[in-house]
Amino acid sequence: MSFEINNGSLIKYHEEFCVREAVIPNGVTSIAEKAFYACYSLTRIVIPDSVISIGEKAFALCVGLRDIAIPSGVTNIPNECFYRCSSLNSMQIPESVTSIGDRAFGSCESLRNIVIPSGVTNIPNGCFCECRSLNSVQILESVTSIGKEAFYDCRSLKSLIIPEGVTTIGDNAFSNCVSLEKLSIPESLKKMGDNGFRENNDNIIELTICGYNLKIPPHCDLYIPEVRWFIIDGRYSDTINPNVKRLLAGQMYLKTARDDVEKYIKKNTLRVFRFLIDAGDYVTIKGLFECGRFVTEENILKLAEYSIEHTQNGGDVQIQTYILGYRSKYFPQLDLLNNLSI
Repeated sequence: MSFEINNGSLIKYHEEFCVREAVIPNGVTSIAEKAFYACYSLTRIVIPDSVISIGEKAFALCVGLRDIAIPSGVTNIPNECFYRCSSLNSMQIPESVTSIGDRAFGSCESLRNIVIPSGVTNIPNGCFCECRSLNSVQILESVTSIGKEAFYDCRSLKSLIIPEGVTTIGDNAFSNCVSLEKLSIPESLKKMGDNGFRENNDNIIELTICGYNLKIPPHCDLYIPEVRWFIIDGRYSDTINPNVKRLLAGQMYLKTARDDVEKYIKKNTLRVFRFLIDAGDYVTIKGLFECGRFVTEENILKLAEYSIEHTQNGGDVQIQTYILGYRSKYFPQLDLLNNLSI
C-alpha cells in the first residue's frame, strides 16, 4: 500500500519505483509534515477536495513534480511546502489561502507565474527565492509586508508592481532580480531593508516611486531607498547619484513647486535639462520650459545644441523639435543657424 493513512490524515506516501502519479484517496482531510518528502519519481499528485490542511515540507524535494492543484478548502501553505520542487512550472494558489509560510516555494526553479491571493497580507521570508524562471508576479493590495529574500534571485522577473498598502520590505527582498526593467514602489512604504533591490540598477529603465514616474538611463547608480527619502522630505543626500537627483528635481517641481527644488534647478539648470534630455523625459522638459522660470536667452542656445547632438546619437526627435520651436517662439531674435554647429 502506497499511502499510510490514520484517522483521515495522510501520514506518509511510500514511493514506488517508476510510479509517476499519486492520487490521494477521497476522504483524506490532512496531509502530514513531509508526507511526500523527496519523492523524486512523482510528476503528478492529485489532491482531493476533502483536504483542508497540509503540513510543513509536505512536498519538499519532489524534484520531478510538475502538476499539482491545491484544494479550495486549504487556508495555509506552510513552511517549505514545495521547497525545491524544481520541475513545478505552474501553481494556482486558491483564494481560500490566507497565509503562506517561509520558503514555501523557494527554489522552484521552473515556476513561471504566480498570483498572490487577496486574503494574504504577508509574503514571508524566502517565499519565492531562487525561482529563476518566475517572470510574472501579481501582488494584490491586501499585502502589507514582504519578507527578507522573498523574491531573491528571481532572475527572469522583468516587471514588478508593489501595491499601495505595503509598508515594509525586508532585507534582500528583490536582490539579484537582474532582469528587472520596470518597478513601481508605493507611497505607503515606510521601511525598506538593506539591499532590497541590490544588483538590479543597470536594467531598471522605468521607476515609479511614490507617484513619480522616472525614466532612468542605463548605468545611473540608482539607489532606490535614498531616492524614496529624497522624494518624501527633500534631503539632498550625497549617496544619490547626481543625475538621478536632477531628474527627480525636475519632476518634483512640477508636482510641488517647492522653493528649495526651484533653487536647486536654477543653480543647476543646464545639468538638469541635459539629463532630462538624456532620459527622454519630454513631459518634464515641456513642463519646466512652459513654467517660464528656468529657460533664458543665455541657456536656450546651449540646450538647443545639446538636443540636436542627442538626436544625432539616436535620441528623441520630439524633444529637439519642441526645444527648437520654443526658441523660435520666445526668442525670435536669436538666429539658430549662426549660433549652432549642427
